[in-house]
Amino acid sequence: MDTSVRKPRPGRAAPAEPGGLMALQRAAGNRAVASLLGRPAVQRAMAVPAVQGTAQLRQRARDKLNAVHDVLARMGPGIPGPNFQLLLTVTNYKTASPAYTQLAANGDIQVTLEKWYLRGSSIGEIVGLCCHELGVHELADKLLSPAERGLEANAGTADEQVPGTAFGMRPGRTFRLGAYTGAADPRQLDHVNIARFASPRRQVYEDTMVSAGDAIDATAGISLDEKRERHLELVKTFLFDVARIIVTDDGGPEATFANRDAITEVMLAYRRQLIATHRQAHPWIASPVVRLMRPGEVLGKLVDFAWHFVTG
Repeated sequence: MDTSVRKPRPGRAAPAEPGGLMALQRAAGNRAVASLLGRPAVQRAMAVPAVQGTAQLRQRARDKLNAVHDVLARMGPGIPGPNFQLLLTVTNYKTASPAYTQLAANGDIQVTLEKWYLRGSSIGEIVGLCCHELGVHELADKLLSPAERGLEANAGTADEQVPGTAFGMRPGRTFRLGAYTGAADPRQLDHVNIARFASPRRQVYEDTMVSAGDAIDATAGISLDEKRERHLELVKTFLFDVARIIVTDDGGPEATFANRDAITEVMLAYRRQLIATHRQAHPWIASPVVRLMRPGEVLGKLVDFAWHFVTG
């Protein structure tokens, strides 16, 4: 999904150990975890206060942001792990990256969205970007166990040939991920890690996206067509993000456009895998607009998404 800038964090808190919740989420799906965590005796893990910085926005952008806030707030009970607040802020720094994420010393997650991105993106795309900021970065850091983080660190010391079967492709396709070389590496380590074959970070990202889709599905006051459009944009955003990172090894715009056919191929294969994995617990993911997404629709989105997700 993007290469959003992760700015320096002076007082990063140690990630909490999620215990058995992560395994439960993978085995039973987000809805089962939401049911467990949503009981009255359990405080929800993610609270989403009012968005800051909206005074600078026109009404149309505010309406979109309100819809995004509603989705994220509905996701709160389904997010496992320690309690924290997701603090959304809108800024007009006019940086190339559409968003960046910081972890506060008290464990809250701050996601800052650029005004230009809000104006030009759909509700589903903005929710998808927020899922990236959470599921690839700070929420994943909270949920991964020390052992899982250790595996990530060890995996990053050597090149890896990732089989396409990890993303629903036929046997025989592989993708090369280069060893991470440290601070001088132009890639983001979190991005590289979600592309690895056995990636708990990618699972957190996928589960976060599915939770967002459930929240959209539960939204009142919008038509079925509006829900389907938001679902489609959410899933496309997720698929493009993961596929771009896999195919280009978290490369830039030139690599993205040079490999657009391969990116499309991964997106469509991964879409089939998502549907097969989640359709029973999350029927919305098998809706016609997602199930019948065509290559032309995917290619049409490459131009829109490439700038948003490779400029960080």
